[in-house]
Parts: sequence; C-alpha cells; structure tokens
Amino acid sequence: TYLKEAPTAVIRYEINGRPASLYVFRDAGTSSMIANEQVQYRVFRSPSGNRQAVVWHKGGVVYSLVGNVSEKEFQHLLQTISGGTP
Repeated sequence: TYLKEAPTAVIRYEINGRPASLYVFRDAGTSSMIANEQVQYRVFRSPSGNRQAVVWHKGGVVYSLVGNVSEKEFQHLLQTISGGTP
C-alpha cells in the first residue's frame, strides 16, 4: 500500500469484533529527529465520535493507528504497539 507516494505497511486488528488499522511509513520530514527525542502523539476523533486516530513519529517513521474501538481498548492497543504510555 502507498500513502503520499510512500510504501506503507498496513496492519489490521480486530478488537471485540471492531476493526482497527495501523499504518507505518517513513517520513522524509522527520529525518532530523534524534533517537532519544520524546515521542509526541496527536489524537484525532471523527465528528460522530465513533472513530479515532493517533499519529506519532519515532526514529523517522510515522505511525497512524485508526479504529472504531472504545477509548480504553484504543489506549491498550496503542500502549502495546508503541511500547509505552501516550
């Protein structure tokens, strides 16, 4: 899969019967990031509130987790994927 003309890995999850997807791709704009820089997360929610996304950068890679899951399930999945607390 490609996003912004960049090769993108897509990992699909199912949480209690609801879909969630993780998109992972290199971001040319993050090449100046240093390895020990604190990871910052941006959270987005759809106007209806039934879908949310979290985007973060780490080591020149962009991660975007999108899902139709509860906030608690979303946070658990995010912590599992990112290896930390957002």
